[in-house]
Amino acid sequence: MQTNASFGDRLRGLRLSAMAERWERQEAALDARPFVERMGELLAAQEAHRADSVLHKGTRQAQSFVSSASWKELVFKPGRGLTPGLAQALKSWEWLRQKRHLLLTGDTGRGKTWLASAVANEAVLAGYKVRCFDVAGFLQQFYEEEQGGRIFRLLAELTRADLIVLDRWAQHPIDAHGVARLEELVLKRDGRASFVVCSSEPVVEWESWLGGKSVAKGIVDRLVSRANLIELTGESLR
Repeated sequence: MQTNASFGDRLRGLRLSAMAERWERQEAALDARPFVERMGELLAAQEAHRADSVLHKGTRQAQSFVSSASWKELVFKPGRGLTPGLAQALKSWEWLRQKRHLLLTGDTGRGKTWLASAVANEAVLAGYKVRCFDVAGFLQQFYEEEQGGRIFRLLAELTRADLIVLDRWAQHPIDAHGVARLEELVLKRDGRASFVVCSSEPVVEWESWLGGKSVAKGIVDRLVSRANLIELTGESLR
């Protein structure tokens, strides 16, 4: 004979834990609603649970620099370089669907990392796969994965991401090995997915930071040729 307890256990065995929990609540309350109405509530509970799980998984993978950053907290000040029109263009995700990049420049404290985090967080909510790194941390992880024989797995993960955020670009010295790794990343994703790049240095200084050779020019050209550039100015927001 099927008991309420065994029915709940069977639902959990099918990985329908939210349905099981809602079913048990209905039974405890002696819910007398029609079967279809009760089943609709069970299905809605499971759908909400699944959507929440996907969101949390995406958020963990994104690991944005400011987890609370969002569109609703964008700051528009005269002379800052960020207008409601630009924000609306970002929110449309047309640039992401077109595999374009977003380059954020400006002095320290102007909100580049915060804006990049808002873009990353909102992209996750919109269903995109996002990864966030500061450049030094990315290069260190790349090196460790190479040494551990796991580099192809990392490259596959990065290739699948719809958006990669790179913070502190051109902030610390970089050697030839690091330049080669960035070139590999940019080449693999060129025309296939998007970057958000945050830098306190203007774009004209990036080639010099990357060593000034043809490889450096190639990296910068591939980023800039498909990019929307926002230079954040004005007083520090810190």
